[in-house]
Amino acid sequence: MAKSRTLLLAVKSPLQALNAIEYCRRPQTRGAPAPQVRTIVFCPPRKPRLSESLVNLLARLECAETHVVPTVPGDRQWWEPRTERRLVQRFGHALSDVLASIPTPDEIVLGDYRSRECRHLASLFPRSEVVLLDDGSATHQIARFRRNPRDPKLAPMFPSNDFRALRLKLWAGVALPFIDRLTFFSHYALTPPSHDRLIRHRYEFWRSLVAARQRPRTDEVLFLGMSHVEKNLTTRDRYLGTLKKIRLFYNTRRVVYRPHRDEAADKLTAVQALGFIIAAPDITPVELLLIEATSLPAEVASIASSALDNLAILFGDTLALRCFTPDPDYCNAPMSGHFSDIVAYHVGNPIHPLAVSALADQPAY
Repeated sequence: MAKSRTLLLAVKSPLQALNAIEYCRRPQTRGAPAPQVRTIVFCPPRKPRLSESLVNLLARLECAETHVVPTVPGDRQWWEPRTERRLVQRFGHALSDVLASIPTPDEIVLGDYRSRECRHLASLFPRSEVVLLDDGSATHQIARFRRNPRDPKLAPMFPSNDFRALRLKLWAGVALPFIDRLTFFSHYALTPPSHDRLIRHRYEFWRSLVAARQRPRTDEVLFLGMSHVEKNLTTRDRYLGTLKKIRLFYNTRRVVYRPHRDEAADKLTAVQALGFIIAAPDITPVELLLIEATSLPAEVASIASSALDNLAILFGDTLALRCFTPDPDYCNAPMSGHFSDIVAYHVGNPIHPLAVSALADQPAY
Protein backbone atom coordinates (compact mmCIF):
# COMPACT_ATOMS: atom_id res chain seq x y z
CA MET A 1 0.00 0.00 0.00
CA ALA A 2 1.33 3.45 -0.94
CA LYS A 3 2.55 5.65 1.89
CA SER A 4 0.43 8.71 2.60
CA ARG A 5 2.15 12.00 1.82
CA THR A 6 2.43 14.70 4.46
CA LEU A 7 1.41 18.25 3.50
CA LEU A 8 2.33 21.27 5.58
CA LEU A 9 0.15 24.28 4.72
CA ALA A 10 1.16 27.80 5.74
CA VAL A 11 -1.25 30.68 5.12
CA LYS A 12 -1.66 34.31 6.15
CA SER A 13 -4.93 35.45 4.52
CA PRO A 14 -8.48 34.19 3.90
CA LEU A 15 -7.93 33.91 0.12
CA GLN A 16 -4.83 31.80 0.71
CA ALA A 17 -6.86 29.52 2.98
CA LEU A 18 -9.60 29.22 0.33
CA ASN A 19 -6.99 28.18 -2.23
CA ALA A 20 -5.36 25.78 0.24
CA ILE A 21 -8.68 23.96 0.54
CA GLU A 22 -8.94 23.80 -3.26
CA TYR A 23 -5.46 22.31 -3.44
CA CYS A 24 -6.19 19.64 -0.84
CA ARG A 25 -9.58 18.78 -2.38
CA ARG A 26 -8.30 18.45 -5.95
CA PRO A 27 -8.66 14.99 -7.55
CA GLN A 28 -5.99 12.56 -6.40
CA THR A 29 -4.32 9.75 -8.30
CA ARG A 30 -6.62 6.75 -8.25
CA GLY A 31 -5.82 4.48 -5.31
CA ALA A 32 -3.53 7.02 -3.64
CA PRO A 33 -4.18 7.51 0.08
CA ALA A 34 -5.41 10.89 1.26
CA PRO A 35 -2.55 13.17 2.33
CA GLN A 36 -1.84 13.87 5.96
CA VAL A 37 -2.39 17.61 6.33
CA ARG A 38 -0.94 19.91 8.97
CA THR A 39 -1.61 23.65 8.89
CA ILE A 40 0.13 26.74 10.21
CA VAL A 41 -1.56 30.13 10.38
CA PHE A 42 0.88 33.02 10.48
CA CYS A 43 -0.97 35.96 12.02
CA PRO A 44 -0.12 39.14 13.96
CA PRO A 45 -1.22 38.83 17.62
CA ARG A 46 -3.04 42.17 17.26
CA LYS A 47 -5.44 40.56 14.74
CA PRO A 48 -7.22 37.82 16.74
CA ARG A 49 -10.33 37.96 14.51
CA LEU A 50 -8.25 37.21 11.45
CA SER A 51 -6.55 34.32 13.22
CA GLU A 52 -9.88 32.89 14.33
CA SER A 53 -11.35 33.24 10.83
CA LEU A 54 -8.41 31.42 9.23
CA VAL A 55 -8.52 28.59 11.75
CA ASN A 56 -12.27 28.15 11.22
CA LEU A 57 -11.87 28.17 7.44
CA LEU A 58 -9.09 25.58 7.50
CA ALA A 59 -11.16 23.40 9.83
CA ARG A 60 -13.06 22.36 6.68
CA LEU A 61 -10.03 20.23 5.83
CA GLU A 62 -10.47 18.25 9.05
CA CYS A 63 -6.72 18.50 9.61
CA ALA A 64 -5.08 16.68 12.47
CA GLU A 65 -3.51 19.90 13.67
CA THR A 66 -3.76 23.64 13.07
CA HIS A 67 -1.23 25.90 14.76
CA VAL A 68 -1.20 29.70 15.05
CA VAL A 69 2.27 31.26 14.98
CA PRO A 70 2.78 35.01 15.61
CA THR A 71 4.39 36.87 12.71
CA VAL A 72 7.55 38.95 12.81
CA PRO A 73 6.99 42.73 13.16
CA GLY A 74 5.81 44.44 9.99
CA ASP A 75 8.06 46.68 7.90
CA ARG A 76 5.87 49.76 8.27
CA GLN A 77 5.71 49.61 12.03
CA TRP A 78 8.23 51.40 14.20
CA TRP A 79 9.89 49.12 16.71
CA GLU A 80 12.40 49.92 19.42
CA PRO A 81 15.36 47.56 18.67
CA ARG A 82 15.07 45.51 21.86
CA THR A 83 11.32 45.10 21.34
CA GLU A 84 11.80 44.10 17.71
CA ARG A 85 14.43 41.56 18.66
CA ARG A 86 12.18 40.06 21.31
CA LEU A 87 9.28 39.72 18.87
CA VAL A 88 11.48 38.16 16.18
CA GLN A 89 12.80 35.64 18.67
CA ARG A 90 9.25 34.93 19.83
CA PHE A 91 8.39 34.00 16.22
CA GLY A 92 11.44 31.72 15.94
CA HIS A 93 10.68 29.90 19.19
CA ALA A 94 6.96 29.48 18.40
CA LEU A 95 7.67 28.04 14.95
CA SER A 96 10.33 25.68 16.34
CA ASP A 97 7.88 24.38 18.94
CA VAL A 98 5.27 23.66 16.24
CA LEU A 99 7.68 21.93 13.88
CA ALA A 100 9.02 19.72 16.68
CA SER A 101 5.59 18.07 16.91
CA ILE A 102 5.03 17.23 13.23
CA PRO A 103 6.75 14.89 10.75
CA THR A 104 9.01 16.15 7.98
CA PRO A 105 6.62 17.20 5.17
CA ASP A 106 6.78 15.83 1.64
CA GLU A 107 5.20 19.07 0.42
CA ILE A 108 5.17 22.58 1.84
CA VAL A 109 2.18 24.54 0.51
CA LEU A 110 2.73 28.27 0.89
CA GLY A 111 0.19 31.05 0.68
CA ASP A 112 2.69 33.88 0.36
CA TYR A 113 6.14 33.60 -1.22
CA ARG A 114 7.00 37.20 -0.35
CA SER A 115 6.39 36.70 3.36
CA ARG A 116 9.39 36.25 5.61
CA GLU A 117 7.54 33.65 7.66
CA CYS A 118 6.68 31.44 4.67
CA ARG A 119 10.10 31.66 3.03
CA HIS A 120 11.83 30.86 6.31
CA LEU A 121 9.56 27.83 6.74
CA ALA A 122 10.53 26.56 3.27
CA SER A 123 14.22 27.04 4.07
CA LEU A 124 13.92 24.63 7.00
CA PHE A 125 12.94 21.76 4.69
CA PRO A 126 15.19 22.08 1.63
CA ARG A 127 14.28 18.61 0.30
CA SER A 128 10.50 19.11 0.46
CA GLU A 129 8.53 20.10 -2.62
CA VAL A 130 7.25 23.69 -2.46
CA VAL A 131 3.82 24.61 -3.82
CA LEU A 132 2.65 28.22 -4.09
CA LEU A 133 -1.04 29.09 -3.91
CA ASP A 134 -2.69 32.01 -5.71
CA ASP A 135 -2.73 35.21 -3.69
CA GLY A 136 -4.18 37.83 -5.98
CA SER A 137 -1.85 40.26 -7.72
CA ALA A 138 1.05 38.96 -5.61
CA THR A 139 1.05 35.80 -7.73
CA HIS A 140 1.75 37.83 -10.87
CA GLN A 141 4.53 39.70 -9.07
CA ILE A 142 6.16 36.49 -7.89
CA ALA A 143 6.05 34.77 -11.29
CA ARG A 144 7.67 37.83 -12.87
CA PHE A 145 10.24 38.11 -10.08
CA ARG A 146 11.25 34.48 -10.49
CA ARG A 147 11.71 35.05 -14.23
CA ASN A 148 13.74 38.21 -13.68
CA PRO A 149 14.73 39.20 -10.12
CA ARG A 150 16.11 42.49 -11.47
CA ASP A 151 12.82 43.64 -13.02
CA PRO A 152 12.68 47.38 -12.11
CA LYS A 153 8.89 47.31 -11.73
CA LEU A 154 9.27 44.87 -8.84
CA ALA A 155 11.99 46.70 -6.92
CA PRO A 156 9.60 48.13 -4.27
CA MET A 157 8.19 44.65 -3.54
CA PHE A 158 11.46 42.69 -3.57
CA PRO A 159 14.18 45.01 -2.19
CA SER A 160 17.70 43.96 -3.11
CA ASN A 161 19.31 45.50 0.01
CA ASP A 162 17.11 44.13 2.76
CA PHE A 163 19.01 45.11 5.89
CA ARG A 164 16.12 44.00 8.02
CA ALA A 165 16.55 40.48 6.69
CA LEU A 166 20.09 40.55 8.07
CA ARG A 167 18.75 41.44 11.52
CA LEU A 168 16.24 38.60 11.37
CA LYS A 169 19.02 36.18 10.48
CA LEU A 170 21.25 37.45 13.28
CA TRP A 171 18.58 37.53 15.99
CA ALA A 172 16.63 34.32 15.31
CA GLY A 173 18.24 32.48 12.39
CA VAL A 174 15.38 33.53 10.09
CA ALA A 175 16.55 32.67 6.55
CA LEU A 176 14.98 34.16 3.42
CA PRO A 177 16.41 32.18 0.51
CA PHE A 178 15.46 32.31 -3.14
CA ILE A 179 13.61 29.00 -3.40
CA ASP A 180 15.30 27.04 -6.21
CA ARG A 181 12.19 25.36 -7.57
CA LEU A 182 8.50 25.62 -6.80
CA THR A 183 5.14 24.69 -8.28
CA PHE A 184 2.49 27.35 -8.94
CA PHE A 185 -1.04 26.12 -8.20
CA SER A 186 -2.97 28.72 -10.14
CA HIS A 187 -5.89 29.57 -12.40
CA TYR A 188 -4.17 32.75 -13.59
CA ALA A 189 -2.58 33.03 -17.03
CA LEU A 190 0.99 32.79 -15.78
CA THR A 191 4.32 32.19 -17.47
CA PRO A 192 6.62 30.77 -14.77
CA PRO A 193 10.36 30.42 -15.38
CA SER A 194 11.64 27.15 -16.80
CA HIS A 195 12.83 25.91 -13.39
CA ASP A 196 9.27 26.08 -11.97
CA ARG A 197 6.16 24.00 -12.63
CA LEU A 198 2.56 25.06 -13.06
CA ILE A 199 -0.51 23.10 -11.98
CA ARG A 200 -3.54 24.77 -13.52
CA HIS A 201 -6.93 24.54 -11.87
CA ARG A 202 -10.36 26.01 -12.40
CA TYR A 203 -11.66 25.89 -8.82
CA GLU A 204 -13.18 22.49 -9.52
CA PHE A 205 -13.98 21.82 -5.86
CA TRP A 206 -15.52 25.20 -5.07
CA ARG A 207 -17.35 25.34 -8.42
CA SER A 208 -19.03 22.04 -7.56
CA LEU A 209 -20.64 23.78 -4.59
CA VAL A 210 -21.76 26.68 -6.76
CA ALA A 211 -23.32 24.38 -9.35
CA ALA A 212 -25.29 22.55 -6.67
CA ARG A 213 -27.27 25.65 -5.66
CA GLN A 214 -29.95 27.77 -7.33
CA ARG A 215 -30.40 31.19 -5.70
CA PRO A 216 -32.47 34.30 -6.34
CA ARG A 217 -30.84 37.61 -7.37
CA THR A 218 -31.19 40.94 -5.66
CA ASP A 219 -31.22 44.26 -7.56
CA GLU A 220 -28.18 45.65 -5.71
CA VAL A 221 -24.56 46.10 -6.77
CA LEU A 222 -21.85 44.70 -4.51
CA PHE A 223 -18.72 46.86 -4.70
CA LEU A 224 -15.49 45.42 -3.30
CA GLY A 225 -13.46 48.00 -1.42
CA MET A 226 -9.70 48.15 -1.78
CA SER A 227 -6.89 48.98 0.64
CA HIS A 228 -5.01 51.00 -1.99
CA VAL A 229 -4.74 54.05 0.31
CA GLU A 230 -3.57 52.05 3.32
CA LYS A 231 -0.92 50.31 1.17
CA ASN A 232 0.21 53.63 -0.31
CA LEU A 233 -0.76 52.66 -3.85
CA THR A 234 -2.76 55.86 -4.21
CA THR A 235 -3.79 58.92 -2.23
CA ARG A 236 -7.00 59.21 -0.24
CA ASP A 237 -8.22 62.03 -2.52
CA ARG A 238 -7.65 59.99 -5.68
CA TYR A 239 -9.36 56.95 -4.21
CA LEU A 240 -12.42 58.89 -3.04
CA GLY A 241 -12.53 60.80 -6.33
CA THR A 242 -12.60 57.49 -8.20
CA LEU A 243 -15.37 56.18 -5.95
CA LYS A 244 -17.38 59.35 -6.56
CA LYS A 245 -17.31 58.63 -10.31
CA ILE A 246 -18.29 55.02 -9.70
CA ARG A 247 -21.22 56.05 -7.54
CA LEU A 248 -22.42 58.41 -10.29
CA PHE A 249 -22.02 55.60 -12.84
CA TYR A 250 -24.66 53.57 -10.98
CA ASN A 251 -27.01 56.55 -10.67
CA THR A 252 -29.88 55.63 -8.32
CA ARG A 253 -29.04 51.94 -7.96
CA ARG A 254 -28.33 50.60 -4.49
CA VAL A 255 -24.57 49.99 -4.16
CA VAL A 256 -23.25 48.09 -1.14
CA TYR A 257 -19.59 48.70 -0.35
CA ARG A 258 -17.83 45.69 1.18
CA PRO A 259 -14.75 46.95 3.04
CA HIS A 260 -11.36 45.34 2.65
CA ARG A 261 -10.22 44.05 6.02
CA ASP A 262 -7.32 46.57 6.08
CA GLU A 263 -9.35 49.72 5.31
CA ALA A 264 -9.30 52.55 7.83
CA ALA A 265 -12.54 53.40 9.62
CA ASP A 266 -12.35 57.14 8.87
CA LYS A 267 -11.97 56.43 5.16
CA LEU A 268 -15.10 54.26 5.24
CA THR A 269 -16.99 57.17 6.77
CA ALA A 270 -15.97 59.27 3.76
CA VAL A 271 -17.03 56.47 1.39
CA GLN A 272 -20.44 56.34 3.04
CA ALA A 273 -20.82 60.10 2.53
CA LEU A 274 -20.51 59.49 -1.22
CA GLY A 275 -23.72 57.45 -1.17
CA PHE A 276 -22.44 53.90 -0.69
CA ILE A 277 -24.05 51.56 1.84
CA ILE A 278 -21.22 50.19 3.99
CA ALA A 279 -21.53 46.46 4.69
CA ALA A 280 -20.69 45.09 8.12
CA PRO A 281 -17.04 44.09 8.50
CA ASP A 282 -16.49 40.46 7.50
CA ILE A 283 -13.12 38.74 7.08
CA THR A 284 -14.64 35.87 5.08
CA PRO A 285 -13.30 35.81 1.50
CA VAL A 286 -15.92 37.35 -0.78
CA GLU A 287 -15.61 34.26 -2.98
CA LEU A 288 -16.74 32.03 -0.11
CA LEU A 289 -19.33 34.57 1.01
CA LEU A 290 -21.03 34.36 -2.40
CA ILE A 291 -20.60 30.59 -2.70
CA GLU A 292 -22.58 30.15 0.50
CA ALA A 293 -24.96 33.14 0.22
CA THR A 294 -28.73 32.57 0.10
CA SER A 295 -28.99 35.16 -2.69
CA LEU A 296 -26.61 36.80 -5.17
CA PRO A 297 -26.21 40.47 -6.12
CA ALA A 298 -27.14 41.73 -9.56
CA GLU A 299 -23.48 42.68 -10.13
CA VAL A 300 -20.11 42.59 -8.38
CA ALA A 301 -17.68 45.40 -9.17
CA SER A 302 -14.31 46.74 -8.05
CA ILE A 303 -11.09 48.48 -9.09
CA ALA A 304 -8.52 45.94 -10.29
CA SER A 305 -9.47 43.33 -7.68
CA SER A 306 -8.26 39.76 -8.17
CA ALA A 307 -11.54 38.67 -6.57
CA LEU A 308 -13.22 39.53 -9.88
CA ASP A 309 -10.98 37.05 -11.68
CA ASN A 310 -11.70 34.39 -9.07
CA LEU A 311 -15.46 34.99 -9.21
CA ALA A 312 -15.39 34.76 -13.00
CA ILE A 313 -14.00 31.24 -12.71
CA LEU A 314 -16.31 30.23 -9.88
CA PHE A 315 -19.58 31.58 -11.31
CA GLY A 316 -18.92 31.81 -15.06
CA ASP A 317 -21.55 33.84 -16.87
CA THR A 318 -24.11 33.37 -14.07
CA LEU A 319 -22.80 36.43 -12.18
CA ALA A 320 -22.28 39.87 -13.72
CA LEU A 321 -18.81 41.29 -12.96
CA ARG A 322 -17.41 44.75 -13.69
CA CYS A 323 -13.86 46.13 -13.48
CA PHE A 324 -13.46 49.91 -13.25
CA THR A 325 -10.20 51.29 -14.67
CA PRO A 326 -9.17 54.52 -12.90
CA ASP A 327 -7.47 57.65 -14.22
CA PRO A 328 -3.87 57.27 -15.48
CA ASP A 329 -2.49 59.16 -12.47
CA TYR A 330 -4.40 57.05 -9.93
CA CYS A 331 -1.43 55.04 -8.69
CA ASN A 332 1.56 56.49 -6.84
CA ALA A 333 5.06 55.98 -8.19
CA PRO A 334 7.00 53.68 -7.93
CA MET A 335 4.09 51.18 -7.98
CA SER A 336 2.42 52.61 -11.08
CA GLY A 337 4.14 50.21 -13.51
CA HIS A 338 3.00 47.14 -11.63
CA PHE A 339 -0.50 48.52 -11.08
CA SER A 340 -0.97 49.29 -14.78
CA ASP A 341 0.10 45.73 -15.62
CA ILE A 342 -2.49 44.29 -13.22
CA VAL A 343 -5.24 46.48 -14.67
CA ALA A 344 -4.22 45.37 -18.18
CA TYR A 345 -4.43 41.74 -17.06
CA HIS A 346 -7.97 42.19 -15.73
CA VAL A 347 -9.10 44.01 -18.85
CA GLY A 348 -7.44 41.85 -21.49
CA ASN A 349 -7.29 38.32 -20.10
CA PRO A 350 -9.42 36.04 -22.34
CA ILE A 351 -9.61 33.31 -19.68
CA HIS A 352 -12.10 35.29 -17.60
CA PRO A 353 -13.43 38.33 -19.46
CA LEU A 354 -15.05 41.07 -17.37
CA ALA A 355 -17.24 44.03 -18.17
CA VAL A 356 -14.87 47.02 -18.20
CA SER A 357 -15.78 50.63 -17.48
CA ALA A 358 -13.10 53.33 -17.86
CA LEU A 359 -13.39 56.30 -15.51
CA ALA A 360 -10.74 58.54 -17.08
CA ASP A 361 -13.20 60.42 -19.30
CA GLN A 362 -16.13 60.44 -16.91
CA PRO A 363 -16.65 63.70 -15.00
CA ALA A 364 -17.20 63.63 -11.26
CA TYR A 365 -19.79 66.32 -10.54
